[in-house]
Amino acid sequence: MRGLKAPSVRSATKAGQVMVGGLAGAVWWPLFDKQTLAATAVGSQQFFAVPKGQGGKTETDTNMELAGQIPAGQRFLATGIGLDIFPGLDITSASADAGVAAVNEFANDIYAVCKTGRLKLQIGSKDYCNHGPLMRFPSVNRLEVQTSAASTVAATTALGSYAAPTGMHFSIEQAIMEAGTNFSVTLFDLPALPSGVAGHIVVNIYGWLYRNAQ
Repeated sequence: MRGLKAPSVRSATKAGQVMVGGLAGAVWWPLFDKQTLAATAVGSQQFFAVPKGQGGKTETDTNMELAGQIPAGQRFLATGIGLDIFPGLDITSASADAGVAAVNEFANDIYAVCKTGRLKLQIGSKDYCNHGPLMRFPSVNRLEVQTSAASTVAATTALGSYAAPTGMHFSIEQAIMEAGTNFSVTLFDLPALPSGVAGHIVVNIYGWLYRNAQ
């Protein structure tokens, strides 16, 4: 994870049984891809297939330069994988009528996604992860929230609710992505969201990027 010393090019590539070539230096460079989390059920949804600059993708949506590949002159050593789930609802509301439902639905959307589904990471023709439910893939980052409830004479209530999967990130070992080798992450059996409001989901592949010496 970030803050730890990067494995040497020699040790990393030896573990993955690949050639070192002329690579030198490493940078902590998690790969990420953000997509819409549909309000309706989705059988499968593939990530990292559209690079930035194509299909409306910006650098805020993904840091992929190519579709499902690492650029020439680079190797990526994957160490783990995690999901950021963002419902389309705010976590606070000031309406007593709709507020209770709204803040509950934020947590319900998170729970609905986490309690089911499956994630598969494929590099080349080999699966490096094929597990569920999606609760197994907490993000290494989450929002810290302090909530409160306060009523006025007019019975207007300020409410807040937040939920996120927690725990140790899902670790991956000896997963080296060579330049030109196809890889993908696919989420299966995403549920309908209780709120009926679409959100966003981000897949993060944590790891080190090794680049040619300049």
